[in-house]
This record gives sequence, structure tokens and C-alpha cells, in this order.
Amino acid sequence: MTIEAVSYASGSSGNPYLGRISLSLYADERFAASYAHRDLTSQWEGQLVTGTFAKACEALSSAGLPNLQPIVELAPGQDPLELGWVRSGAWERGETLDRNTFWKIRVLASTILATLEANLARMPPGENTPVLNYHRVETNDPP
Repeated sequence: MTIEAVSYASGSSGNPYLGRISLSLYADERFAASYAHRDLTSQWEGQLVTGTFAKACEALSSAGLPNLQPIVELAPGQDPLELGWVRSGAWERGETLDRNTFWKIRVLASTILATLEANLARMPPGENTPVLNYHRVETNDPP
């Protein structure tokens, strides 16, 4: 079975400090990212270096996706790391509180997000961005 897309999301748009970050990577090396904080939303689309999608699939697979243990209970204000991939046209998704197991996909996401906007992520030491080009997508947010 071929993986067609992967997703990574973290946070909540209502979080007063961090907001919500979402990132989707596609087999043709395209990506879509968004950042939502309270009433504001920013969105980007772009192209990645060849091999980035395979790297993302390996990062998720080596950490155990799609076989994630269900989260029994969340503490107030706690947001899980949401992960997923499209296989045979259907999404397989999971959530985890164990961010350490998924460090590879978190590093890869940071290399993309840090390029889009400095407050989204920090570029991990020794890493380079796989982003070839990107553009901001217009939204209908209030000024």
C-alpha cells in the first residue's frame, strides 16, 4: 500500500500562548501548513526537496504510527500531538502525548515551519530547511 499524504498537528487555536499548528505533506513533495491563534489564521503552500515526503513517512513509521495507544484522559489545557497518513485513499489518524517518541517528525516539521514564520518553530541545530519555495494563502480573517 502506498502512502499518499501525512499530517502533523499540535496545539489549540484557543491556547493563549501557542495556538495550533497543522502541517500536511504530500507524496508529490507539496506541503500545506496553517497556524491558528484565537481569531487569526495564516496558511501557506509550497514545494519541498525531493525525498522529504519519504523522510516524513519513515519518521512516522519508525515511531509506530498508525498503531498508537488511545489517550485515556487529557488534563485541562493539554493538547495531544495529532498524526496521520492517507493510505489507499483513507486517513489513518492517531493522537499521542509522547512527543519524545515522535522526535523525528517534530524535527522535520520544525525545519519547514521555521522557514514560514519565525514564531512557529525554531530551526533545529544542524538542520537545513527542505522548503524549495512557498507562498502565503489568502484568508478571510479580520484585519
